[in-house]
Amino acid sequence: MLEARGDLRGALEQVLTCGRALARWDIEGEAYFPWRGRAALLHHRLGEAEAASLLARAALDLAARWGTDGLVGSALRTLGVVEGDTMLLHDAVTHGEKSPARLELAKTLVELGVAHRGDDDEAARRALRRGLDLAAGCGASALVARARAELVAAGGRPRRDRLHGLDALTPAERQVVALAAQGSSNEEIAQSLFVARRTVEFHLTNSYRKLGLTERSQLIDVVNADDDW
Repeated sequence: MLEARGDLRGALEQVLTCGRALARWDIEGEAYFPWRGRAALLHHRLGEAEAASLLARAALDLAARWGTDGLVGSALRTLGVVEGDTMLLHDAVTHGEKSPARLELAKTLVELGVAHRGDDDEAARRALRRGLDLAAGCGASALVARARAELVAAGGRPRRDRLHGLDALTPAERQVVALAAQGSSNEEIAQSLFVARRTVEFHLTNSYRKLGLTERSQLIDVVNADDDW
């Protein structure tokens, strides 16, 4: 709430207070409440680079000990943002692809797009479009708005949102639907598109909802009925 009102210093103190309380209770990891990453980003926004980097690196070290791709990906994203390192953001995307936390991957793709903007606008647009699609699928309106604004700034033209029907499918969802309609299994689709199986399952779930389908066998009729597929 404080951060939303622009009180970054107050928000930082609030997060640090939570961190001190967790330390008193011997709760060290970032899984329960990732306060180090949040504090690092607030320090970064306040222009306090050294404090931001120290906390972001500590968060990554703890996330690596915990070992889940979701935590590691989020910590890499934070460090990549505060240190302006696009390679760390690419690594964060790699970990995010292996995690079911689609919103975290969306955040990482948007940050990657922002980092590339001005240096490689084509790469920026690719990352931002995918981040926008994932954010929309997660219902993250604030992230959708930010991704749209950054995509326009990078020279892209965001598609208009549709909640249902063929036009509501993202490019990634259309790819998955097309392959599923051809009879490919989720594992085969994942291998073909170089993504995690969980990503395929996520896209199919969203596609069924948008198309109003209940069975995989119905996909072939959708694909055959669309001349532009």
